[in-house]
Amino acid sequence: MSRRQATPSPSPPAVLLRQCEPAFLHQVRRRVRRILGSSSWKIPMVDRDDLEQEVVVQLWRLVNRRSFDDGPGFWKLLEVITCRRVIDWRRAHRSSKPVEEDTPDDRPGPLGFLLSTERRNLAHKALGKLGAPCRELVRLHVIQGKSYSVIGALQGKSEGALRIQMYRCVKRARALLRFLVAEASEGGDRR
Repeated sequence: MSRRQATPSPSPPAVLLRQCEPAFLHQVRRRVRRILGSSSWKIPMVDRDDLEQEVVVQLWRLVNRRSFDDGPGFWKLLEVITCRRVIDWRRAHRSSKPVEEDTPDDRPGPLGFLLSTERRNLAHKALGKLGAPCRELVRLHVIQGKSYSVIGALQGKSEGALRIQMYRCVKRARALLRFLVAEASEGGDRR
């Protein structure tokens, strides 16, 4: 008759933690470090040791409760505790500036938005009524940001001539804007 030695069944994780089994504690700490070391958390190395200790202490307290159920969810519990400590850390370390009570809101209100929209529409109408050479010069210089020397090389004109042309275009656009504003205030702008 051969004697068969019974292999001991593995102890539940909570028992191993309570017994401070070195290999098991190393496994717990390795899992916690893996979560804390995730690049998405952006936790500096100096804070990770403290967070690791907080996680192990909280896990220890939970395991030592009489009502603790040492089921298969031990490792999930460890992950939840670690993630909660990380969230607490992030909340404590987020960069935020307190808002003063009398901080003005720089955004335009409804009336400001309406006025800016109306001004933009009037500017588009005025530009549309300018001649093609003026529209082209405004497009090249204002919208595309090209210098007068570059535009002059493209069109075969001198910088001085282009500056004078731009002066006249702007003068004409201002006159058109005054006319369009007067027309709109009299109710003449009936789309």
